[in-house]
Amino acid sequence: MILDSTWEQKILDFETAYRSLDISITPKVHSVLYEIPIFILRHNKPLGFFTEQKFETVHTNFLPTWNRFACNETNPNFPLNLTRATVHFNGEHI
Repeated sequence: MILDSTWEQKILDFETAYRSLDISITPKVHSVLYEIPIFILRHNKPLGFFTEQKFETVHTNFLPTWNRFACNETNPNFPLNLTRATVHFNGEHI
């Protein structure tokens, strides 16, 4: 994954287009215009390295393993079972 060399201009172009709509700046648009550039400049990487999507996929993949160890959160064995499930899952996915 490579950071596009024109990413800053693309955000400026988006801002120009968005402001031409003469509508309010939503929190998400504010993030794109102001917070994301700060983040990219700090890390010098595209957002794809940091997206939540990869972690959400792991939840789906983890579910069959968890189902073998699952118990109610109030069960005193819950912490141990969660640890065992995590270790087992990680061992299968190294």
